[in-house]
Amino acid sequence: MTENEYRAWVRQYAASIGLDPNLAESTWKQESGGGLDTSQKGPDLTRGRGNAIGPWQVVPYYHPNFPADGNPVEQGKYAMNYLKEVGPAGYYGRGQVMPGQPSTEEYVQQVQSRAVGLGNGQGGNSMESDSPLSNPSLLASLGILPQA
Repeated sequence: MTENEYRAWVRQYAASIGLDPNLAESTWKQESGGGLDTSQKGPDLTRGRGNAIGPWQVVPYYHPNFPADGNPVEQGKYAMNYLKEVGPAGYYGRGQVMPGQPSTEEYVQQVQSRAVGLGNGQGGNSMESDSPLSNPSLLASLGILPQA
């Protein structure tokens, strides 16, 4: 799956669970720059509890059900469902800020500002209507989107 295909999937999956697609895409871009590497490790900001990993930078220590060995779709589903549940501030966390990292308020501002830009068409390529990823029935049959 290419980054553009994954971006299209992120937006469709977010919409299917009632999460703002712009917020979902912005969070993914904030966390990994829009990457797909499921083994990507962030800095250890958890005081010895392990690194955040993957495209969505989730810390398995705090999320034991996170599919750490999963593919980008599995990790994305987990992350977006969690994001929907807790919002951007809860997703980032509200603990003590480590040196060189944004505060929770700064993180939320960064994510929301990018999301507004995405909503105005400033965030990258839009999904082409003839793309297989624009077909919700196909995505549901592949298990990428919930069945209608």
